[in-house]
Amino acid sequence: MNRRFQVQVENKATQDFDTADEALRWAMGHVYLSPNAMIQGKEVLNAGSVYRYCYGFCSVDIVPVER
Repeated sequence: MNRRFQVQVENKATQDFDTADEALRWAMGHVYLSPNAMIQGKEVLNAGSVYRYCYGFCSVDIVPVER
């Protein structure tokens, strides 16, 4: 399967990445994500599902997109 991961940080930025790990690490630079949640997020994304999380009043959507 050939997919990219599009990260959308609410009211801040949007970026595409080749791996779920890169996408999560970039998102963490904008909105806090605990290490345990990162592991879960990587599993969800690699399974092809959307991963959403929020911290405080800011949210992140990471969407797997087929190339």
